[in-house]
Amino acid sequence: MKYLIGVDVGTTTTKAVLYDENATIIGHFIKNYPIYRDPQGMAEQDPEEILQAVETVVRTATHRADLKTGQLLGVAFSTANQSLLLLDEHYHPLTRIITWADTRARQDALKLKETPEGKQLYQTTGTPIHPMTPLAKLIWIRREQPERFRQMQHVADIKSYIFWRLFRKFKVDLSVASCTGLLDIHTGKWDQTALKLAGISEKQLPIITEPTSRETVMVESERQKMDVPRSTPFIYGAFDGALSNIGVGAIKSNQVAITIGTSAAVRVITDRPVIDPQGRLFCYMMDKKHWIVGGPLNNGGDVFQWAVHHLIDQGALENEQVDRYTLANRIIEGTP
Repeated sequence: MKYLIGVDVGTTTTKAVLYDENATIIGHFIKNYPIYRDPQGMAEQDPEEILQAVETVVRTATHRADLKTGQLLGVAFSTANQSLLLLDEHYHPLTRIITWADTRARQDALKLKETPEGKQLYQTTGTPIHPMTPLAKLIWIRREQPERFRQMQHVADIKSYIFWRLFRKFKVDLSVASCTGLLDIHTGKWDQTALKLAGISEKQLPIITEPTSRETVMVESERQKMDVPRSTPFIYGAFDGALSNIGVGAIKSNQVAITIGTSAAVRVITDRPVIDPQGRLFCYMMDKKHWIVGGPLNNGGDVFQWAVHHLIDQGALENEQVDRYTLANRIIEGTP
């Protein structure tokens, strides 16, 4: 038998799914970790906890597969977008991972949004000026933590950091790069105006690569932790929202996908950049021929839980096992 492993690095959990070559699911594997918050809007993750979660779920999935007679074709990655991690010259973390949910850069984002440069940036990057973006976070860190900012030599996200630790390659896929507010969605290159505003240079950022790119020569200590065969391809993949559209088959411009996790979003895939004149929607590159357009909701999980408790018969839920997909359908259809 031939196997595939999909890994999703999320806000509060990392998940792995083991498939056979016909995309039949063989098993799910989950590792939870905390998100660190404070009243000022901090929402951070520990990069070591994330890496250990990846190691754990991949190892568990690998052990579930029969690799004595079978073959692991590859491990592909999905990650939450708009994370930021500052690294020193040796690629050691200077910060925890500042997640999309962190709002401490709200004043910096609001100030930038009102400038002519901010309005032009949206046209170029397709990313609304918002505190969740790495662009706004970098401006905030430079203002609030100047010493740490001066120590920073490399600017990472969770995916580029994971691949650095596993392969000593500092790269990021095009879709995750596009979510930073630092990428020109018309050229697929880092935007010099955005970099200047952020106070960084292109050489501090990961090399941009295609979502289908792969690495095979893993650091031996990491390979042993995950117990994967040597030369197993690890594919960069894309950010979670783009892959969710592909996963549910919403791959045409007249097909819309709605996802609800810790956050929520409505997304559609197009064959060209689509910019909202009022700057309300995001437009990110998926690859060199596709863009994904949509709008987010930061409290999707909370809204979903409210709907479950107020629109679903709680007595019925106590007597049966119901997954999130079934609950969503019940809410949409008005079924008690």
